[in-house]
Amino acid sequence: MVPDAPKPWGARVLFVLSAALAALALRLAWEEPVIAAVLLLIFLVTVGLRLRARRRTRELFASGDV
Repeated sequence: MVPDAPKPWGARVLFVLSAALAALALRLAWEEPVIAAVLLLIFLVTVGLRLRARRRTRELFASGDV
């Protein structure tokens, strides 16, 4: 990709959404730390379960028992 080329709309939208999500997370952490902690726990559990499933799938395919 050329550095001076305009970025696609999708990248801009994702950037704005991630900034909004970060602002929301900071606001929740400041005003409602219990809710922020619960949401963080839910997020971490979800990510952990996805990583575990991905690792198990990779191990299954590597074993050849498919």
